[in-house]
Amino acid sequence: MIEEFIASWALFRDTYLAGLEISMLLSLLGVLVVVRDQIFVGAAIAQAATLGVALAIWLGFENAVVFSVGLSVGAALLIGRLGHETPEARTGWIFLFASSASILLLAHSPHGLEEIHRLVTSTIIGATSIDVVVYLVMLSVLALICFLVPRRVLLSAIDPEVAKAMGIRVGAWSLGMAGTLGVSVGLALRTSGLLFTFGNLILPALIAKAVSRRLRTMVWVSPLIALVTALGGFIFANAHDYPPGPVVVALQAIGLAAIWFLRFLLGDKNG
Repeated sequence: MIEEFIASWALFRDTYLAGLEISMLLSLLGVLVVVRDQIFVGAAIAQAATLGVALAIWLGFENAVVFSVGLSVGAALLIGRLGHETPEARTGWIFLFASSASILLLAHSPHGLEEIHRLVTSTIIGATSIDVVVYLVMLSVLALICFLVPRRVLLSAIDPEVAKAMGIRVGAWSLGMAGTLGVSVGLALRTSGLLFTFGNLILPALIAKAVSRRLRTMVWVSPLIALVTALGGFIFANAHDYPPGPVVVALQAIGLAAIWFLRFLLGDKNG
């Protein structure tokens, strides 16, 4: 199985590398989403990015990246900062509006509906060397920020009042985190699809939360889990001719369920 994966490396190198980088990037951002109990924020932002793709197709633009990233950033900012409704209400509205609008915009365009279906079902095949460089830079910058100023990032996300008391500019950090989340999800959706994007944003962070009690530990455990599961999923998918994205997400979901079941057997009341 591993030998077959190595043999396929020359043909699918960009796909594998981009997939691993996306998985680690999203899993790192996912820690902030999970600790704030905003699980479906990722789904709503990803769906907003899908609407951006649909809008670009409807308007006749070949390159939908600007639309995808623009709407995903807008969704992240709307959920995090604007309006009088609760974040949960805004998340639900964005998800439902973006889902319905994407279908309606392309209802009379078979090619457009096929593209939306491709994004929803997820496929990483087709990633380019440019994608590899872009995601590597984004991952490196985000990891560096988490390494240099972990307290500012975590406190701004989970305890804004304490952060303000410590002199941290919570507004600026929150704006930066929302923008980074929107850009990352918007770009990842175009490369890997909604399922892989949302799965890697949430599942590795949930696994890290289940095995670690410390937030600082979660920041490093989550990307490690993403790397291992993504690599394992790619190897299995290549050996058995399955689409790699769904295999990775299924592997992560099974791993999380196994941890939950183990903690149940051990009588962990906090799990």
